[in-house]
Amino acid sequence: MKFIQTSDWHIGYYFSSFTKEQNIELENARFKTIESIFLHAKNNNISLIISAGDQFENGLLAEEYQIKKVLEIISNYPEIKVIMITGNHDFIAPGCIYNKIDKKHFPENLIFIEDTQRTLEFSDLGVKIYASSLKSKNGSHNPLDWIEPEDTDLIKIAVGHGSIAIEGSHNPNDFPIELGFAKKRKLDYLALGHWHSFFKYDDHSYFSGIPEPIQFKNQGYALEVEIVKNKKPIVREIKGISQFKWDEENFVLNDGNYKNIIDKIAKNKELKSIKKIKFDGYLMLKNFHDFKKILPDLEKNYYKLFIENKVKIKPDPEEIKNILDSSYIGSVIEKLIELKKSEKLPVETEQGIDKEEIIDKALLLIYDYYKNSETKNDN
Repeated sequence: MKFIQTSDWHIGYYFSSFTKEQNIELENARFKTIESIFLHAKNNNISLIISAGDQFENGLLAEEYQIKKVLEIISNYPEIKVIMITGNHDFIAPGCIYNKIDKKHFPENLIFIEDTQRTLEFSDLGVKIYASSLKSKNGSHNPLDWIEPEDTDLIKIAVGHGSIAIEGSHNPNDFPIELGFAKKRKLDYLALGHWHSFFKYDDHSYFSGIPEPIQFKNQGYALEVEIVKNKKPIVREIKGISQFKWDEENFVLNDGNYKNIIDKIAKNKELKSIKKIKFDGYLMLKNFHDFKKILPDLEKNYYKLFIENKVKIKPDPEEIKNILDSSYIGSVIEKLIELKKSEKLPVETEQGIDKEEIIDKALLLIYDYYKNSETKNDN
């Protein structure tokens, strides 16, 4: 049998660094991504979607139109059965988003889990599903601990929301699920929500991650899962459904490469990309000012561009010499400047480390030290 695993839609997430109009566009993108998941299921004759919680960013503050939109998408695909649990962001509570709509308005093909323990059997699919919804923001218990390791000819799938209790990689209050849980409970598959990036714990346990990112370093998907009883599941990442790409790049600039790097960035036009670029390195004063003038022009190439600029001004050797002429370290400066012109350094360096970069950093440290000393003396 085949099904699609998804989770962590986080509808209603507010992006504080974006405008009101952009927030509306980013929310619409989330709905388009959900629609894409259903289209993939329809086009590939997959009749079951399992959503593992956190459909909404804040279940207590979510608005009625948001759940109505989700229910509309689900109702447009009546041939696809949907099993949906809640997570720690949209947990079941009296005033939560799922209770703002009369359940009689939920589509017939949606099986919404309100309980912490629910077992479902589908003979047409040959599958038994154990599902657990959360009823609080935090918890130190395993929400799936009630599942017994029974023997059955049915494919056994558990769906929950929490963290696998990997030492150093989980919060003890994020509903920890014990290591090796799928094997211990004789599960064919463990479908989990909560972690925002795709993660395979073992051959039978997966986090699908967030399909439409809300921050950098999120790398999630919807997953197409194919299971044959007593065999390792085949899990495929469904790519191309997200509407916006979030990515980061790091560049180390110097006087020789900064123009080529900037030209390359300027040629990229990714209007559906939210980008963070980090610049580091050292530039001579003129190049530094030219570089700073170019930066604002890069923004038009992306939906949103975040720039972290740590580039420092590299003082001219003559300027350094003028400051340090009367200092005993002046001869050291002269020697460093001469070394820049020589073939190689008189010491071993790691492969790939640029000789001039080492010398420039040394000169800059000396320059900064004495410049700061002058400032303190003047005061």
